[in-house]
Amino acid sequence: MDKPINIIIATIIVAAMLYLAYSNDDREDAKTYNSPKVTIVAEKPAPEGSSFKEGSGVKPTEPTEGSSDSYSWEAPKHWLNKGAGGMRVGSYEVDYDGAIKAEITLITLGPNSGSLTSNINRWRGQVELASLSEEEVKNSVETRTGKFGKFIYVKLVNDTHPDKAIAAAIYRSPDEVLFVKMTAPANAVNDLEKDFIAFCDSVATK
Repeated sequence: MDKPINIIIATIIVAAMLYLAYSNDDREDAKTYNSPKVTIVAEKPAPEGSSFKEGSGVKPTEPTEGSSDSYSWEAPKHWLNKGAGGMRVGSYEVDYDGAIKAEITLITLGPNSGSLTSNINRWRGQVELASLSEEEVKNSVETRTGKFGKFIYVKLVNDTHPDKAIAAAIYRSPDEVLFVKMTAPANAVNDLEKDFIAFCDSVATK
């Protein structure tokens, strides 16, 4: 009877030793295991004067400020920013009385984008006014000085066709010409002109 008992005891001892050895191996593995590192990158705040781009992670600037690659400006808070696209480096919509909306566009063209006379007469045609001579055009426009420096300002209203009028500014530089234009019925252009002139005066090069 002693021999079977000894065999059983020996078997238990061997099993216990194997269990302890296996457990030690597991603890060693646990000690040497390294979890992967996780890096958290904080979102950077929008740079001063930057433009908002959808999906860029950059927050939009204050609604009174606007800019393109070459220009910056300040718009009245109630103007709705319609953004840029195509030749437009910026655009706004102004609710005049609920039914009438004024459109403001900022468009850049090359330095050979027409003379002052040709551009003014093109706009005059859009409001059904007769073309003027070069001298008459010079006498019909105003030279203003703003943040950009000197620029041309003109308002075109046709009393017989008051449904459409234009106020516009022309900024000429060696590399390009910026045209800022407000289009609306005559009563809206007249009433919004003060804000529009302040907007034109705020345009500056970067």
